[in-house]
Amino acid sequence: MHALETYLQDLRATRSSGAAVKETSYYPALANLLNEVGKTLKPKVRCIVHLQDTGGGIPDGGLFTEEQIRHNVSELLAGATPARGAIEAKPASADAWKIAESKQVKEYWSRYRQVLVTNYRDFLLVGADAEGNRYRLARDEQDFWRKAAHPRAAADQQGESFEEFLKRVMLYQASLATPRDLAWFLASYAREAKFRVETGELPALAGIRAALEEALGLRFEGARGDHFFRSTLIQTLFYGIFSAWVLWSKSHTPANKKIRFEWRMSAQYLRVPILRKLFYEVAEPGQLETLNLPEVLDWAGAVLNRVDRASFFANFEEGHAVQYFYEPFLEAFDPELRKDLGVWYTPTEVVKYMVARVDAELRNTLGVEDGLADPNVYILDPCCGTGAYLVEVLRKIAETATSAAEAADRLEVVASKKAGLLGMSGLSNDMRALRDAIDAGNAKARLAVDKFNWTIAKWVGGFFAELGGLDMLVFTGGIGEYAIHAREEICAGLGALGIILDPVRNNSTGKAIISAENSPVTVGVIPTAEDLMIVNHVVRLLGV
Repeated sequence: MHALETYLQDLRATRSSGAAVKETSYYPALANLLNEVGKTLKPKVRCIVHLQDTGGGIPDGGLFTEEQIRHNVSELLAGATPARGAIEAKPASADAWKIAESKQVKEYWSRYRQVLVTNYRDFLLVGADAEGNRYRLARDEQDFWRKAAHPRAAADQQGESFEEFLKRVMLYQASLATPRDLAWFLASYAREAKFRVETGELPALAGIRAALEEALGLRFEGARGDHFFRSTLIQTLFYGIFSAWVLWSKSHTPANKKIRFEWRMSAQYLRVPILRKLFYEVAEPGQLETLNLPEVLDWAGAVLNRVDRASFFANFEEGHAVQYFYEPFLEAFDPELRKDLGVWYTPTEVVKYMVARVDAELRNTLGVEDGLADPNVYILDPCCGTGAYLVEVLRKIAETATSAAEAADRLEVVASKKAGLLGMSGLSNDMRALRDAIDAGNAKARLAVDKFNWTIAKWVGGFFAELGGLDMLVFTGGIGEYAIHAREEICAGLGALGIILDPVRNNSTGKAIISAENSPVTVGVIPTAEDLMIVNHVVRLLGV
């Protein structure tokens, strides 16, 4: 029998006896309910009613962890305060929200830091960071007793979500330092969100459904497809928030206790189109407003802000959190789906070895030079699980591409910076330094400059043939403007084209005509003016 069904039966039996008082006669049913749920937790939680006064008044009950109770309730550690908070219970006719705002509850909160307020039909957790932890079994007292008359139907409809709520309440002060603890809380909220989505109208989800189908390349068809879509939607939503929190944590150190993660900013960290649409649709008032998903996501955000991030991220290497966490999350959210999808986390070292081995086999045995990075190699992982293998394959491909790019960059550097004048002379690519070396009798410097001059003369001759003649030859740039000897030696090899240099005119720098009066081809020097060219291009583009 479900805990909720038993609870409602006990309440109805007490009320039907005609001997009950409005408040305290119902304490046993409440305590039994909390104990039934509390015994499934780690650590186990036990409800004790009629607490002694430890300085903050006498609440109706308290929630104690098993380490506070040695063997049985009579051996409660002396002076122990309830680790999971105090309980304040009022009749079913009372307003739980008004009770929560009462002076008495504020005094309990000041002493115990957490108070579970209930009128047996509404449950409200009051605490410093407990917003959103509330549950309503019935809209009013009459509706509540009607449900109590049909406890099994009520349990079928609300039993699972109600029990999840109570578990969250009794674990709320527990340290969230391990992935499994956090996974349980997020999965619990995800199940509540899934319940809301499954009871909502499907037309309100049509836009997101179409976007998910397009992103995943599949169609959600039939009743099974509808179920899988809603489950996929909630998983995407909650795992998207977790992934955004991981990325957010990288830029916000755990030492900063005041900074808070805001789930509505998740899309800014993920930058994935489908997730942007999903978070926009959920966060903004509109078609999905009736599902009230932001309320559940607020709870999830509050839990993420309770995590001891330094301890949490110490469980795995940076960058592995997202793929590692999916296994405990899905195990807590839907164990059967986890088995169906084959979501089992494989240690990083094993994954790296297996992927490296496949890459090596492709290169060494099959002769595929780029291994996994070869465009003809297709990666198929029919049991994707946490995505660890696909992520490592992508890393290996990126590593290969980076190596190739670095090799190309090195080749470019050698070709453009370390070849030419520097490569041949072994001294410098500065023409002035090479001229000084030539004057000092350096043969390699002489060879490098001769090769430079010959190459330019060859290209001028080639363009002469291509153009069918030559009207003017212009020297520019640093060497063209200032290297007097280079201009002389280049033109000396071009006499057959009608180029005659004037030695006097050539013995200068700056803008000038340096060819002889009788030269068929005019030879000039024009200094470069990159700044002027940039301005001219900008003016042309702006149409000024």
